[in-house]
Amino acid sequence: MKISVILPCYNAGAYLSACLDSLLAQSMRDFEVIFVDDGSRDDSLALARRYAEIPNIYLGFNLLCEPEVHSDQVYVETFQPIVEAIRKESPDRCIVADIHDGSLTGEGMASLGVALSYHIYEPRSFCSLYANQQSYTDEELESVTWPYQDKNGVMWDAKAMLTAPMFGERGQATILDLKATADKYGVGFMIGEWGIFGTPPGQLLSKTYNRDVVYAFYKDVITTFEEQGFGWCLGNGWMGEYGIVTPYPAIAACNYVPLEHSNFYMDTDMFAFYQKMLK
Repeated sequence: MKISVILPCYNAGAYLSACLDSLLAQSMRDFEVIFVDDGSRDDSLALARRYAEIPNIYLGFNLLCEPEVHSDQVYVETFQPIVEAIRKESPDRCIVADIHDGSLTGEGMASLGVALSYHIYEPRSFCSLYANQQSYTDEELESVTWPYQDKNGVMWDAKAMLTAPMFGERGQATILDLKATADKYGVGFMIGEWGIFGTPPGQLLSKTYNRDVVYAFYKDVITTFEEQGFGWCLGNGWMGEYGIVTPYPAIAACNYVPLEHSNFYMDTDMFAFYQKMLK
């Protein structure tokens, strides 16, 4: 029996993606969504049309964010039944596995036809500034540039990030290694999370990088990812990192405005930067 889900909407763009994502994640597949827009003045209608045009193969199912598995064999043994169950209900759904342990190569999950995702945190002393902010003086912050030189004298730019081993340890896979594994098995690959991280929830940061340095970092990384053909997703805002939307005004130097019909805030300068960058 086919079920129709009627979704009335008026200026609900801030919530619409979460709503539609939730519907698409249901185990039951035999349903339709009827979207009824009541003259919205925001991006609700555009978002609904975008979802209507996306084939199911492009709607991903992330098995688990940063699973604590320490070998490719254990990853397969743990998640293969889940992969098979998802495919039984939704054969054309794209399934994604996070590679988040230095002992993983991605071979096991890619051999199952599962796409690979990696969260990049290197150079850690740059990207995780806020977790270690007490160790930086104002003078040190003012001297930071991108490309960036760490305290060991190593120079970093986006291309250096591609060849950095996972978690900065020798002998572990790099982004390019994981991409080669994905290509070997004909599956997708993406950077599932990246950015400037580390604010404990609820804290306000008074010390930060110069905005021009932040922009230089994001522009370099985005340009390099695009050149490599990587899909990418900027890290979420729950930790208050630099991004467009955050659950609280976390950085004193940023210009935030509350989003209408939402508990979130938007960094207006970062929004303008991304609009310009991604045109």
